[in-house]
Amino acid sequence: MNRLYFGDNIDVLRKHVADRSIDLIYLDPPFNSQVTYNLLYRTPLQDGPSGQLRAFKDTWSWEEDAASLALDAVRERDVSLFRVLVALQASLGESDLMAYLVMMSIRLLELRRVLKEDGTIVLHCDPTASHYLKVILDGIFDGRCFKNEIVWLRNLGRSHSKRRLPSNHDTLLMYADSSAFWNEDQAFLKYDPDNLAEKTKQKYGCVDEAGRQYQLTSLINPNPDRPNPHSHQCQFRVAGKPKIRFHSILKSRCSCRSKRQACERGGHDDSAVVLVSSGLSHTQ
Repeated sequence: MNRLYFGDNIDVLRKHVADRSIDLIYLDPPFNSQVTYNLLYRTPLQDGPSGQLRAFKDTWSWEEDAASLALDAVRERDVSLFRVLVALQASLGESDLMAYLVMMSIRLLELRRVLKEDGTIVLHCDPTASHYLKVILDGIFDGRCFKNEIVWLRNLGRSHSKRRLPSNHDTLLMYADSSAFWNEDQAFLKYDPDNLAEKTKQKYGCVDEAGRQYQLTSLINPNPDRPNPHSHQCQFRVAGKPKIRFHSILKSRCSCRSKRQACERGGHDDSAVVLVSSGLSHTQ
């Protein structure tokens, strides 16, 4: 049965998800972006104006009472993880980032409970806290189960980089036991050279001796006073484009009959948890 829960994901996990019942967890929590997110919804009459409902507030702050309760909850579940958080607190202090990490730790402990022994968990985050989250994941799921750190390029970062390189990627941290399902055929998607878009055909108009298409770009930046990291020359192949998407992760890490769980928007106040039991067409 496909089912959508709206609410705080920690409550949903504890009340509705059994131990060792999930094959794949894809976790896309907020990144502490200091933004409040809203959902659009229609009135029951369908002819009224659309409204907005606050989905969650991606803003975290350290409150002594709440923080103490959260740390106590971690200590009861996992003493080793509690020591990791205490060490991080010694460095980060009572900061907003520390509050975010404690919030994530409690939920990751619940996710460990519901994940099957041969299951896979993928945590989607960004460079703001990915390095801290990896330390926490190593403690919860065992560092030996770490499989990949996938760098997801969001865009090409076309803005001029006068002071630093663009911040234009997300990070996916994947953990799984050695017995976890893996479908190698779904890791990459090959281009069909006979079915390329017209714009792509024009862009990659050169063909090498092996029949592979590529393009040539200039090494020369037209404006020497404004350095641009993309003013480089290279041959961009169209041979095997990585297909790192949510749908692809599901197909490569889970069989069609497996039960999957996606925890999205793991907000401080409200969040959504999606449980998908079958059918890849229902997972996006």
